Amino acid sequence: MPLINRSCPEEYLRLFRIAHINLPLITAHYELQSQLIEKMTSEEWAVGQPLRRRVENYLKKNACWGMPTLGQLAANFNTRTRSLQRRLRTEGTSYQQLASDCRMSLAAYYLQSGHRVKEISQLPGL
Repeated sequence: MPLINRSCPEEYLRLFRIAHINLPLITAHYELQSQLIEKMTSEEWAVGQPLRRRVENYLKKNACWGMPTLGQLAANFNTRTRSLQRRLRTEGTSYQQLASDCRMSLAAYYLQSGHRVKEISQLPGL
């Protein structure tokens, strides 16, 4: 059996040195993600919250998939990018600030959970 399927496009291939075969791959931590989702869906995070709070919740809930672009976020909130920027500005913030705050908050949470800095730095969205 060949080690590499040559019919697979190169963009989907990942080659590793044999010395790295036993190293663990860092992936999304689904247990921690489910704890965050449970917290975010509690009553204190109800839908009637300001846009800023809803964006923060969305970013934290979906951090395991990486930080979305402003355009992706606007599409998810069913609005235009410019409208989202204006609405956030009226609440005294910006997407960049919320994304940065989210990254710092999640990193602090993972540190308190006993994860190493190297692990945290390689998580999607951070």
